[in-house]
Amino acid sequence: MAHSRSTKKRIRQNIKNRVRNRHHVSQLRNIVKTMEQAINNKDMDEIKVKLPQTITIIDKSVAFGIIHKNKGARTKSQLMRKVNSLSKA
Repeated sequence: MAHSRSTKKRIRQNIKNRVRNRHHVSQLRNIVKTMEQAINNKDMDEIKVKLPQTITIIDKSVAFGIIHKNKGARTKSQLMRKVNSLSKA
């Protein structure tokens, strides 16, 4: 167990940050998953609604430091590529 005040505070902060980060990660995974389901179902109405929300959540996750900026860019690129292939077909 920690003895110094700073170590105890650091433990408290880590717990708070872990909870907050888990929330953002789960939110990110859920929105990407629903977006990919909409792409697989070729539901253009849902895609038009979900795509801006998905991109916003990805950008916020990058800004908060939840995911790396390259992973955020890669995820957005993959989703956009799938959406664009649907609109061409």
